[in-house]
Amino acid sequence: REKDVLSKCLSSKRPEFVVVYGRRRVGKTFLIKEYFNGQFSFYATGLSDEKTKGQLKAFHASLQVYGCTEKKVPTDWFEAFARLRALLETRDIYRDPVSNRRVVFLDELPWMDTARSDFRSGLEYFWNSWASSQEDLLLIVCGSATSWIIKHMLKERKGFHNRVTRRIRLLPFTLKECKELLENNDIVMTRAQMIECYMVFGGIPYYLNLIDSRLSLAQNIDELMFKPYGDLKDEYTELFYSLFKKPEKHMAIIKTLAEAKSGKTRQELTEVKAIGGGSVLTENLQELEQCGFIRRYTNYTKPLNGAYFQLV
Repeated sequence: REKDVLSKCLSSKRPEFVVVYGRRRVGKTFLIKEYFNGQFSFYATGLSDEKTKGQLKAFHASLQVYGCTEKKVPTDWFEAFARLRALLETRDIYRDPVSNRRVVFLDELPWMDTARSDFRSGLEYFWNSWASSQEDLLLIVCGSATSWIIKHMLKERKGFHNRVTRRIRLLPFTLKECKELLENNDIVMTRAQMIECYMVFGGIPYYLNLIDSRLSLAQNIDELMFKPYGDLKDEYTELFYSLFKKPEKHMAIIKTLAEAKSGKTRQELTEVKAIGGGSVLTENLQELEQCGFIRRYTNYTKPLNGAYFQLV
């Protein structure tokens, strides 16, 4: 389905603004790079834990890779996107060989939007003033911080409202798709082991590709998650710090919900000191729900009114 959407974008007769989002490690970047064979008119990625100056340096380095001759780093995002426009207007810019479209891929977009920067304003001006009138332009933006993507790209009532032409939400693999991936990696499991593996690693391709075919499932879990050198030993902490600017309360919510099989109400969560309440809790719950960590549901077997929140 995702490749079908990208195919339609290439054959479109209008400028396309595509948003690709989904949780970390689900394969967003791999999907886009694989589909376009790593060939773009321009590609840049945001940097984690970098301030505006560092983000602009990285963007400038990407501009130079694709042919920009400017020596100085842009002073702000308006100047950076002005240079991108000039680059895309050059006669020898790379174009997709089949559709002849100029394809721009901006990866990890939320990381570029640092505190007190003019990134969103610069991107909005780039699209509204020029890119939206280029019939052969395909702009793809991508990010793991699902809550940021939904808030600023998909639901914002100002700059990007109705600007996004297509959206791709990349979901984790189904159990059937996980089975196919493991078999492709020459990993043999019984049906019961396959289900257990899915319960532990979910449908995240990155995690499944770390499984060693020479080891049992239990040995793989031990090696990856519990050994000091395990690839996933610090994944939980790294995951939350990559998605949220202040993840401590998000992690406290997850820890609390992990202790309640049927979930907890908002009122019950506010009673935990590390979580707190008010509008901050409302926003944190929305972000966790948007990122696919928790679900909101109504428990009709309980006398209490209101929604329950439960780990997915």
